[in-house]
Amino acid sequence: MFLKYGEEDYNLLFCKSRYSIIIVNYLYSQKSPINHQRLADFLKIKKNNLSNIIRKLEPFDIIFAQKIGKNVYYSLTAKGIEFYDFIQTQHKTIPEPILQGGLELSFKK
Repeated sequence: MFLKYGEEDYNLLFCKSRYSIIIVNYLYSQKSPINHQRLADFLKIKKNNLSNIIRKLEPFDIIFAQKIGKNVYYSLTAKGIEFYDFIQTQHKTIPEPILQGGLELSFKK
């Protein structure tokens, strides 16, 4: 849980998954909840990999997952929106090609 957003929170969330900040940005940009398959397609990863990432982000309470039938839909919680605002005000950005789904530009470890 974030009590006060800061550099440590940003780094901790990013350390959980290199996709975490991209997911927050993408979910914020969408007008309605996004289903699991569509989010995995956007990230260009397998569905089970997305499940693992979401599981790592659950303790932060930034993503709301709702199961409807066989589908799971994701959206940001109020904390997720606050964290998005923090990222934007601190100019924590991700290269635009990555935000546009260009994840073939691999991350360097």
